[in-house]
Amino acid sequence: MYVCRSGGMVDAAVSKTVARKGVTVRLCPSAPVKAYTQALNINPSDQLAYQYRGDSYKTLGKIAAAKEDYKTAQKLR
Repeated sequence: MYVCRSGGMVDAAVSKTVARKGVTVRLCPSAPVKAYTQALNINPSDQLAYQYRGDSYKTLGKIAAAKEDYKTAQKLR
């Protein structure tokens, strides 16, 4: 188990590892959702943010939330 920056716990099997220039960082699975949500708070008409947040929800298994974001992204096209 790893501790996310947000304070939650994440299993190593579902965390994502990013390695660049000899530095390895484990990302929480929910980190992209938070980032895209922040982007949408700044610009609620950002179609790609809805699309990518939907992709992130889908990866987390939150299908209903993913479908809602996909629907919103489609409306903004």
